[in-house]
Amino acid sequence: MADCVASPTVWDVRKGLDESFAGLVELSQDAEVVSDPKVSLAVRAEMRQHFSLAERSVRSLSRADSIKAFQDMVMEAMRQETPGAYERLAQKIHEMGTDK
Repeated sequence: MADCVASPTVWDVRKGLDESFAGLVELSQDAEVVSDPKVSLAVRAEMRQHFSLAERSVRSLSRADSIKAFQDMVMEAMRQETPGAYERLAQKIHEMGTDK
């Protein structure tokens, strides 16, 4: 039975963060040509929110990666010690992921 692997669209948020940051850089460059200090403050506030969200996302993903590494270790030990139980559990995990 194939191991269950998380979809890259679930775990890889780098592309989304990169696109968001690129948009902020563009917005920042546009704001530089505007002399209105309110625009500058709004851009800075938006950038702070982006960085805060990015930091929280990376922290959450780091925890998720740690949990996944632990799960992989347990599944590998189970596969080596009790292959039948491993197969049943892997099948249940697979069914949970395709049950939507």
